[in-house]
Amino acid sequence: MNLLFGYRRGAAVARLLAAAAVSAVVLTSMSGQSAPAGGKSPKEVLELYRKVDSAGGRLTPSGWREAADFFVRPSLPPQDMAMTVMTGERVTGVKVTDNRAELWILFSGEGRIDSRGRFTRTIAPGLNGPAAIEQQYFLILTETHWELGASREAPRQVKGPLEWRIETFESEPRITVEAAIHYLRELRDSATDPQVKRNADHSIATLKHLH
Repeated sequence: MNLLFGYRRGAAVARLLAAAAVSAVVLTSMSGQSAPAGGKSPKEVLELYRKVDSAGGRLTPSGWREAADFFVRPSLPPQDMAMTVMTGERVTGVKVTDNRAELWILFSGEGRIDSRGRFTRTIAPGLNGPAAIEQQYFLILTETHWELGASREAPRQVKGPLEWRIETFESEPRITVEAAIHYLRELRDSATDPQVKRNADHSIATLKHLH
């Protein structure tokens, strides 16, 4: 299902990309924290990606393609979109060695929304929200990466400026409660299946208590 978010995604992502005034708090190994000429540090890249993704930036095909630029090798958007809902996200650690960076982000996983608009507290098998989760990210400083095309063709390898990119692709969006409510309203209004509409209404009511 091709869902449309309630604002123009390209402009929204561009504004987020332009607002990258983040502090560089380094816990260990400052030797590689400096950004290459004209670029951003690993922490700035990760924080900016998470700002885009948490606001719902990857919930449309066009937004997914724009956010793919944060990764070394992105994948195509899924046919059935599902997402994790979270609160209180922040970087808790940064370790940089030469051209490789290891970072940690702590957040509270509140639950998950499936492709039919159902919100449940199950984040993963054996893990229910709210749950404190610390996720590890690896970034590398590279000239080579893969780009997604305008349709569903396979990513193509390209070379460009030396930049920090996220090494492991994150296949499922992780969004704020506010973004989740916005998404579900759009899903409800565009759906033709009455059950999807009911699912979305019920999930909105549940998420409003978290919001």
